Amino acid sequence: NIAPKLKFIQEELDLSDGDLRDRVVRFPPLLSYSLEKRFKPRLKACRVAGVDDMIVLTRISKTDIQFCKSIDAPPDCCATE
Repeated sequence: NIAPKLKFIQEELDLSDGDLRDRVVRFPPLLSYSLEKRFKPRLKACRVAGVDDMIVLTRISKTDIQFCKSIDAPPDCCATE
């Protein structure tokens, strides 16, 4: 479902309605990624690594290993339990 995903992204990244819309319009596949398997683990990894949360959106299409490497985190930083 798209609504929970949009709500999560907007609330967790503190985006205005316009900012959220712009992000989705620029990269529609953003909505195809899993909230539980992609967005939440990566947001947690960003916060643990002390990097900007917005990296979740800009690097969403990278593999988990590439993403973790890009934030200087261990290769399993996005592992889901």
